[in-house]
Amino acid sequence: TIIDYDYFNMALVESDIEDWKPSGGPTKEVNAMTWGGINYDWPYGDIPFSLVESNFYIYWMQNMPGPMNQIPYGNRKMENWWRHIHDWDASIVNGLGLHTNEHVADEVTIERGLLTSGSKLSLLERDDLPYRVRRNPINPQSRVDLRLRTVSATAIPTKLEFHVSTRVFSRGAITQKIHLFNFVSDEFEELDSSATLRLNYDDRVVVASGDLSRFIEPGTNRVEAQIELLGNKNRQNFTASIDQGVFIIEQASSQISAPITALSAPPIEPICQCHRCRQIPDSTTVPKQRSKSLK
Repeated sequence: TIIDYDYFNMALVESDIEDWKPSGGPTKEVNAMTWGGINYDWPYGDIPFSLVESNFYIYWMQNMPGPMNQIPYGNRKMENWWRHIHDWDASIVNGLGLHTNEHVADEVTIERGLLTSGSKLSLLERDDLPYRVRRNPINPQSRVDLRLRTVSATAIPTKLEFHVSTRVFSRGAITQKIHLFNFVSDEFEELDSSATLRLNYDDRVVVASGDLSRFIEPGTNRVEAQIELLGNKNRQNFTASIDQGVFIIEQASSQISAPITALSAPPIEPICQCHRCRQIPDSTTVPKQRSKSLK
């Protein structure tokens, strides 16, 4: 086309830019006033000559998926796209795509124990908004049994990890055991056993080894983890806060259907400080937009 972008168009159109998701987000009416009317605190008060166009670039980039974003892509999340803008070559070398290899639990069940607060969304990341569960006082066993399930993007992963952060409130010792379900032997396979911390979160990275396909259900690609918390005596009351429970599942590059093509470009510093990117502004960066709720 020979028509330039029209940054000054006052016609109202529907756009999901402020709450974009790959599957489509809620829309709102936008026009040139949406970005042109934002009051940015420009460094040194030096307002650019083409203010509306400059505002659009900031508004557009501040709505890209950034660090700590919770934008879903199936049962995964979008990657921090500022990594690609900041250093494209490093993104290629590290095999980064538009979404992460983190597979969040799409189903959480408590086999033993009682939920006191939180939901499966509490398990997305370490954010001090935990999933809290306690021992069921009716059951004499001092045990909590939590199951997390997700669906792998591949049936033959080259890497399979389970990341969990747990803190226990108890007068006695509590042991945490992590299992993955083995679909070959048709039973849970213990991968980690450790005493949990009672004052701070215990961040565990459980790495599976051997033939990883045994943890992938044939036909469905389902993966299931078990978090088991055990007291050292019956009727020992305790509450557990689980602040993260995610699967890291990677596949060989030859299995990836749409890899990013490498291009040579010099790294640039990220300039965005919005709720998605959370960069700290300084005198050389563009100004911070008005605050918006975290995605």
